[in-house]
Amino acid sequence: MREKFSMTDEVMERISKDMRKSPLVKEIAILNTCNRLEIYIISDKIDETVDVITDQLRTYSKLSADEL
Repeated sequence: MREKFSMTDEVMERISKDMRKSPLVKEIAILNTCNRLEIYIISDKIDETVDVITDQLRTYSKLSADEL
């Protein structure tokens, strides 16, 4: 599964920039290593924020919601 989700640093930076534009996100940090992707977000509305980041990841990764 990890290889399907591999993204370049440029894509991770775009996701980070897009998420920082959202009024839902106070802070974001993305850690992308050879075997995992971790996203840390500070938000007052976490459920809404999870939906937004899932949409972002689905868009950039070309994976379906079920695959995520």
